[in-house]
Amino acid sequence: MKRTTILMSILFLLVAWWIYDSNFKKIDPVREYRELYNEAYRTYRSQREISNIENQKDNSIKYVKGEEYSDEFHLYFKDKYKDKIKNLQISESDTKYTEYPKYTDISVARGIAKKYPRPISEWRIKEKELYQSLLLNGDYDLVIVPFQVDKYAFDRATRSLMTSKLVYEITRDSNLKVPDPYLVYRALGEGKRQFSMKEVIQFAEKLGVKKVVYGYVGHDRQYKMDLTIMSLNIGLDSISDPEVKSFNGISFTDEKPPIDVYDSLLLDILQFLKIDSSSLTSKNFEQSIEIAGLPEDPVDLFLSTSNPVNDAYILQLFAYLTPAKEERTKERFAEKSFIALSEISPNTEKYKALKARAYMLMGLRIAALEVIGEPETIEEKALFHILNGNLPDAESLSEQMDSGIAQLLTNIDINNIAARYGVVDKNNSIEKAKTVKLPGQIWPYLVERAFTDWDSWSNFKNIYLKVLLDQAVPLSNFTAKGIMGGSSALGEMSELKSITDLSIVNHIKKLYEAEPLTWCCLYQESLFNKQDYINLIESMANDNLMRHANFLNKVQGRPKSAISFLDKIESAYNGYPAFSLERALALKHYAKKIKGVDKESTLKSAYLDNYNAMYWAQGQSLVSEKAFQTMFNMRRNDFGRNDNLYAGEYPHKPYYTTLEQDGQNYQIMKSNDEAAARNSVSHIGPLLLLLPYKNTPADSSLEFLEGRFNGHPQKSLFLANKSYAKGKFKEAEKYYREGIKYSPTYLDTYTFLGNMLFANGEIEESFQVFMSYPGFKENYKGNRVALDNYSHAAGSLFFWSGHFENARALYEISSNLNTGSESGLASNIRINLLDKNIEIAMIESLRRAKRYNSYPAYRDYLGMLHAIGNSEEAWDAFDLLVNRKNEPHIWESALVGHHQSGLSESEIALWANQYKQSISEYGVSLSANYLLRAGVTDRVPTKDLSSLIADVDRSVKTEIKSDLVYFSDAYSELLVDNYESASNLFHEASQLYDMRTVKFGYMLPYYAFSSVKSGNISEIENLIDSFFRPDKLFDLYLAKAILSGLNNETNNSVQYLKKALYNHPTYTEFRPLMTEYQYAEICEMLYEETNNDEYKKILLDWVKKVQQIQPWFSWAYAMEAKYSNNVIERNKAIAMTYYLDRNSERLKSIPKDHIDTAVKKHSKDNLFKKKVNPVEPRNASFLNNARLDIAS
Repeated sequence: MKRTTILMSILFLLVAWWIYDSNFKKIDPVREYRELYNEAYRTYRSQREISNIENQKDNSIKYVKGEEYSDEFHLYFKDKYKDKIKNLQISESDTKYTEYPKYTDISVARGIAKKYPRPISEWRIKEKELYQSLLLNGDYDLVIVPFQVDKYAFDRATRSLMTSKLVYEITRDSNLKVPDPYLVYRALGEGKRQFSMKEVIQFAEKLGVKKVVYGYVGHDRQYKMDLTIMSLNIGLDSISDPEVKSFNGISFTDEKPPIDVYDSLLLDILQFLKIDSSSLTSKNFEQSIEIAGLPEDPVDLFLSTSNPVNDAYILQLFAYLTPAKEERTKERFAEKSFIALSEISPNTEKYKALKARAYMLMGLRIAALEVIGEPETIEEKALFHILNGNLPDAESLSEQMDSGIAQLLTNIDINNIAARYGVVDKNNSIEKAKTVKLPGQIWPYLVERAFTDWDSWSNFKNIYLKVLLDQAVPLSNFTAKGIMGGSSALGEMSELKSITDLSIVNHIKKLYEAEPLTWCCLYQESLFNKQDYINLIESMANDNLMRHANFLNKVQGRPKSAISFLDKIESAYNGYPAFSLERALALKHYAKKIKGVDKESTLKSAYLDNYNAMYWAQGQSLVSEKAFQTMFNMRRNDFGRNDNLYAGEYPHKPYYTTLEQDGQNYQIMKSNDEAAARNSVSHIGPLLLLLPYKNTPADSSLEFLEGRFNGHPQKSLFLANKSYAKGKFKEAEKYYREGIKYSPTYLDTYTFLGNMLFANGEIEESFQVFMSYPGFKENYKGNRVALDNYSHAAGSLFFWSGHFENARALYEISSNLNTGSESGLASNIRINLLDKNIEIAMIESLRRAKRYNSYPAYRDYLGMLHAIGNSEEAWDAFDLLVNRKNEPHIWESALVGHHQSGLSESEIALWANQYKQSISEYGVSLSANYLLRAGVTDRVPTKDLSSLIADVDRSVKTEIKSDLVYFSDAYSELLVDNYESASNLFHEASQLYDMRTVKFGYMLPYYAFSSVKSGNISEIENLIDSFFRPDKLFDLYLAKAILSGLNNETNNSVQYLKKALYNHPTYTEFRPLMTEYQYAEICEMLYEETNNDEYKKILLDWVKKVQQIQPWFSWAYAMEAKYSNNVIERNKAIAMTYYLDRNSERLKSIPKDHIDTAVKKHSKDNLFKKKVNPVEPRNASFLNNARLDIAS
């Protein structure tokens, strides 16, 4: 019976397996596809490796593109397995879920554009050749290849540190000779995420080693690490199959990061490699170590026997002295300090601070805090607050520290945080650097450079670094003194800068070529050595050149000069990621100044350089971040769709973009944002990115803010804006004022508070806030351009709302700074407009327009040019400018010209048809926009206007009726009292165009008027109630003024009109109706409907102000002419209206004899004739020169 039972059980299992194999597998094609995919990859990789190894050894390494495995394999798979894939009957959408095979760099494989050519970096080729030739002078037993990426990457520093720790443990107490892992990294291509095995084996054979150890490491984005170590024996005639040791699914956390988990695996790895591991299990830690001070010359650091605590401090100091953008050099120093700490007992007094700082340098903030735990020493307490970005706390503790390296590091951290927070300027940083007591002359120079590294205006010369190299590692026939003297003797001083710019890279190359035995093997003697000092100087030299290119392009606005400078250093830096980025940025900037075929080819080159910078960066870095954002903003896809190449990298850098998969995957985006927020020391931006993830947006980041970022002005802004969004204005004001108290030089806080008070109608309080900025005091040493921009922006709030005395005070500050900025020029122009100095305003407007290619300035200049009677020149200039760039601003000036020339609606439409192709970058037809503006501004549109607009608007291929046509039809109905028809049309438009936005909000007040008059107010009330930003919307307040006013609630209506004025939107050139006119017309409609003088009073006050803001527009005079009770002022307005627009609709309400009398009497008061010589205006020198300037 028992035997029968067993047989039946076996039979049952066999049947079950047959059913599974025959049926279940058939209904799971995705699983079958995955198995097929992995089988194909194993076959492909095996063939590729054999092919690589057997290829001729003299093949040039630079033509081996190991990075292309992923794309080449996909083509191989689709071709060789196409029949099997077809039989699976799997949908294309299902194939995207295929698991990537082992040792695939998933983010790059998935994200890189398929048509991107993946060019090889010339700079990397040269660096590899240099360091390979250097290493060939050593004698080694085995080589450790830098760990490569598997699945999702650990960052470059983590992989490098894992490699270096393994080398360090092998060489500590064994007789095995292993080359310096940092030189090996540079010899194979530092930063590369994967290497081709052909290149690795060629390199190993050149070194003459018998064994190659290489590995792959990565994670699954779920805090599980996979590590694979491979050992390959190389014989005279053969290469063995690799021995493999895998560690899969190893857990790590932010508190115990991958490098710590890796430490726990080192014993197993050494045993796998058959290397004595006794040193790892029986370390003799040093317990009490005396810390030495800095010598006068950094070179003297290497003359005496050091100790691991000193080494760790100096290595961290070198990391702090390294420019921020030279991240790989900074990482090397951090990694080496980590290794030095392996010789120190965790019980040593300085251990916790040193380990925490090393973690911080590696981007592992949470791990750093875990090490500190409950801080005990002053250094630990200061570092705790630095890790949390608490600036005031760190500053207070720094003052209590003894002078020395620890205090210096703390002060550099404090300066960097203050710079990140925007509460320090260059002069402050220099003064702080000078307060540090340092020996000799070299340390003060290096430290001051580190303190001002954040400032883009700071430029440094490589000739000083050449002097340092001459002192540290002299070359008798290549010195700074010799370069200077030789250039002078040959009369080639003009070439001196180019020679000195490249003197550092040339010095190092000559040094390594002259003394290879000295420099190939220092790592075997000492972890910290003179080569580290050379690397520090090299990083500064590289950064000096890149920041100079950035200075020319970004700071000075001279992209062509930047390109020329980059051309001069291209021989040494072509292919250097930062070089490619700076060239891309300069080309992109330069493209704005040209047009046609040249513009497109320049943008194409910029895009390629930008993509190269991102690709060659090979990981999250400041370069790849800027490159990614620039590509995203260029809105090009020259090589096809691309994604974030370095998504999922651990740790996520707080400055690096969190965008991935086009932002479509909510969970991944949230995970990236949270990771960036956890790792951030001084970047508050990632916390603000968390706002969209909860129903109460501003609350979602509070847990990350708790106990962090004290002293950051944006923390106060964050809390204030949170209250502001909820309508708690007094609470918001409290937070703003707290921000000003703790960061009194941070401009944005004054701007936000001043704007909020202004929007709430507290005009004088707002003015006092703006004027209280301490930079307005004498002897201001901060950023004068930023101060200029601030005072101009604040003045513009008051200018555009008609508070001219307040505006003048702020504009005079801006103008008197004499920075030459656009803000300063614009302030001076508006002061002259207020003083009615039209001629000076014109000259300055043209100067502003030419210097900054400012279309708002061209707009004003052309408007005045029409107004003084020089329309022919104005139209010539308009044609030049409109063909140069599709900007909306200059179209406003056309209204002045057409009104003055008396063109009819149909004639204007005929003119507009010439410019059908003038489409803004947002797809707005500028000519159609203008046609509506001209048709309704002081005009009654004809029944043909909507069809004329539609004809022009067809150039943008609208498939539905445009908002412009809807408004034209509805507005025409409203003017003839067909309110129900108008209301229906506006309602229909509201279903297609969101009237809650600034772009389409211009329709809202008219919709409200027609709805109330027709008795259909439910829809407009629902629309108004749905506004999500009721705190700052011009159109909303105008609509509410209509609803209240027509319901006889005059006080409420007047208050809403005031709110509308104080919440006037900026940058509204793309709207068809000018907001200044719209505000006046709504006041007029309320007055006409209610006959309430309150509305007329507001109307007249406003149009008088517009006459000073934009005196060239006729409609403001026309409204005063129609409604003013002051006879003299009314007659003056009639005269001005007649001069600027004889066909004004409002002027028609005034008898002709009255007009004739007013014109005759007040013609002399015309400011456009009074201030500018009317005789032969085309021969006036400044106008003639201006016309030539525009043409050129």
